[in-house]
Amino acid sequence: MLTIGNGFAVLCLESITKEEDKRHVIKNLNADGLEIFEITFEQMHNFCGNMLQLTNNKGEPLLVMSQQAKNNFSPLMLSIIQRFTKILVVSIPTIETVGGGGARCMMGELF
Repeated sequence: MLTIGNGFAVLCLESITKEEDKRHVIKNLNADGLEIFEITFEQMHNFCGNMLQLTNNKGEPLLVMSQQAKNNFSPLMLSIIQRFTKILVVSIPTIETVGGGGARCMMGELF
């Protein structure tokens, strides 16, 4: 439902049922200076909120997303995200189908 990167957050507001909680999340992300990009519930289920931003050996930010996530972003959204970070797309259908997780789940505890 949520990916936070350098200067941006990708968020599925539909997944937050209480309006007060939505306002609280938006307020805090804005207070941290993050630009919020809203995704739909369908995009969330296609792993658009399950990405992880890393830093490569040159110190550059790199957002890892699955091919399925990329396929469910509009070209405009991808170009906007690329203003903040390079994107690395990986094909992980087995992880997403059998494992039930996406790119962030696959890497989150491994570094």
